[in-house]
Amino acid sequence: TRAGVAVIMLLVLGTYGFLSTQFASMNITFDAGFLRCFAGFYLGVLIAICRQKGVLKITRHKTLIEIGTLSVCLSFVVLMTGPQQFLVAPFLFLFVIVFMQDGGAVSKLLARKPNLYLARVSYSVYLNHMLIAIFCDLAIRFVVGTFFPDWVPTITVGTILLVPYLAIVLIASELTFRYIEVPGAKLMNAALSRFIRDPQPRAVDGRSTAS
Repeated sequence: TRAGVAVIMLLVLGTYGFLSTQFASMNITFDAGFLRCFAGFYLGVLIAICRQKGVLKITRHKTLIEIGTLSVCLSFVVLMTGPQQFLVAPFLFLFVIVFMQDGGAVSKLLARKPNLYLARVSYSVYLNHMLIAIFCDLAIRFVVGTFFPDWVPTITVGTILLVPYLAIVLIASELTFRYIEVPGAKLMNAALSRFIRDPQPRAVDGRSTAS
């Protein structure tokens, strides 16, 4: 209903607005990460409702709209700093609502196999990258402190080190995707399927298993 959509919009905007008064940027984790996730989740709910209802369906100039959307959203990411980052909701909404329709040339480019692979392991990358970054940082500090105490880091060296770091992230994410994420999803889906098919306690010899 319209009232429900309005409530969701108020929840999303209100949460981001509150966070903007409490924190200097969106770099929040344990302190208020739950609220940020709350706002992001209900923003996704709002987008799902719009998709279901066919709201903002693009029928013309699909490629131009995708290029314009990409330019606007990239500009937001690059230019917005500090509390301005909490204005992210409309930009995220625009980005997802446009690109989920897969209508233009940019979408077709993103649908190629290398990009589809990155999308497939993206959740594992999301979970792994920070832990690997911390490990790599500690390892580099140890090596530099032990063997090159007078070494001064530069942007060039940092850029070069970024290549093996990304390779480690992708390798680790492929392994966790294949041996943890996929098997875990199968187990959860199987458990949910059993629950949905038979949510009530079964009767055994005329008696409920709950007794």
